[in-house]
Amino acid sequence: MLVLDGQKRLQSLFIGLKGSYEKKELYFDILSGELVAPEDIRFRFKFIESEKAKLPWVKFKDLVFSTDEYDEISENIITSFDRELTIDEKKTIRKNVARIVRVFQTEENIVYQELDSVDKPNLYIARETIFDQYYGSKNVHLIFNIWYKDFNYHPSFQNNSPQVDHIFPQSLLKSVKIQNPNTGRRDVLKYKWWDRDQIANLMLLTQQENGAGGKSDTSPEEWFKDKSDDYLDLHLIPKDKELWKLENYEKFIEERKKLIEKKFSYLIIKEN
Repeated sequence: MLVLDGQKRLQSLFIGLKGSYEKKELYFDILSGELVAPEDIRFRFKFIESEKAKLPWVKFKDLVFSTDEYDEISENIITSFDRELTIDEKKTIRKNVARIVRVFQTEENIVYQELDSVDKPNLYIARETIFDQYYGSKNVHLIFNIWYKDFNYHPSFQNNSPQVDHIFPQSLLKSVKIQNPNTGRRDVLKYKWWDRDQIANLMLLTQQENGAGGKSDTSPEEWFKDKSDDYLDLHLIPKDKELWKLENYEKFIEERKKLIEKKFSYLIIKEN
């Protein structure tokens, strides 16, 4: 779909959906769809400064992440033109919007692929793009693709694919209760799903590590006790062992976020 340095790379799509390229965002020619000579390009994409973008160029992420029905999206675009569109042009817009909604929102076609060589200083993502990822989210594997460059994302047997796992197991965090203001009993979960499933509590494990006899519900205090510094560095685990204890979960998350942010510092948009 996108070409950088002469090679098609999925991180280009990731930047297009979630970030910016040289302060420009990814736009899609909503009227494209037919093969155009001499390039034989069917769908046209371009990074454009938002203030300079004009129809038929539409911000791609607005189409992908819209919560409106596809026919509403289409009609809003059609009525935004300052001229009367032909029947064929309207049909093209509706087809393109329907295709985008189907591919990106319905069919789950894009899960993850290998990302490599994300080393361009003019490719940026927002800090929130990273920390808004959680267990089960569509883009968490895209983040891990950049993070864990040496993992095999294409094993010959699909069930051997790397697995996202909770560092502090769900069962362990769910055991922590706080007082119920209505009853006075300690029966309210202290850590809600967004606390447990945030990316700062996730790591990528091989199938062998997370399979039978593997980490499973093992506490970090037990799991990391005999791990090497290289292992801890790979997974961006704070090396203060006190932080591996359940009572220090929130401090662990705080410190690990700092390590994650440092890891991605070359990609994160700098705030003025």
